[in-house]
Amino acid sequence: MYIDKHNITGMVYFGGNFSEIPAQYFQSLPCPVIFVNTVLPNCLDTGTYSSVQVNHYETAWKQMEYLIEKGHKDICMLISSRIDTSIYQVRWQAYEDVLKKHSLEHCLSHVVESDYRCHRAHRNLTGYLTDHPEITAICSSADIMAPGALRAIHDIGKAPGRDIALISFDGIESMSYCVPSIATFEQPQPEMVNYIYDLLLGLMENKRQHQHITFHARFMENESCTGTAGQA
Repeated sequence: MYIDKHNITGMVYFGGNFSEIPAQYFQSLPCPVIFVNTVLPNCLDTGTYSSVQVNHYETAWKQMEYLIEKGHKDICMLISSRIDTSIYQVRWQAYEDVLKKHSLEHCLSHVVESDYRCHRAHRNLTGYLTDHPEITAICSSADIMAPGALRAIHDIGKAPGRDIALISFDGIESMSYCVPSIATFEQPQPEMVNYIYDLLLGLMENKRQHQHITFHARFMENESCTGTAGQA
C-alpha cells in the first residue's frame, strides 16, 4: 500500500466522491486522514477520519436565489459535466431544487458543460447564448470557467453584468480583476488551511480527536450582476 511503503503518517485528501465506499475501508485507514470538500457516506463512524467542507449546497442555493431575486427567469447553468459526481454535483442539485421551488423548471434545460476548461466554456456558451437570446443570467458552478463565460457574453455583442448577469462559486482572486469583476462566493481558504494544518498535526501527535467542520462561503458582489432582468 502506498501509505505504508512511503511511511506516511498523515494525509489530506481533496475532492472526490466516496459515498459508495464500504465503511470498513474508512475504519482501516493506517494514518490520520482529513478529507477536504469530499462527498462522503452519510452513515459512517465519523470517529475514524476527519472532514473539512464548505457549505456547498447552501451556497449554491444562494447563488441561484440571488439571480431570481433580481428578476431573472431564463438562467443558464455552466457546469463541468452532467456525470460529475464530486461536490459540484451537490451544487448542481441545489440549483435544480431552487429552480423547482420557483416553478422555473424550464431552466433545467439551459445547461452548458465545459469540463472545467475556460476555452470550452467560452466556445460552448457562445453557441448556446447565440441560439438562446432569451438567457439573461448565467450561474457558474466554479470560478475556473467564469472568465470564458464573461468573454462569451462579450463576443455575442452583449454587455456582461448589464445584459447578461454572471455569478460564480469559489472566490478565486482573479475574479476581482476581470472586467467587469465577477460576483462569486468565496471559500475561506486561509481559515481552512490553518484549521487543516493544526488539526493534522494534532492528530499525528495524538493530541486531538477527529473533527468534522463546515466553513461558510462569503459573497463577493463585485460587478457582474449589477443589472436586473429586462434592464437592457
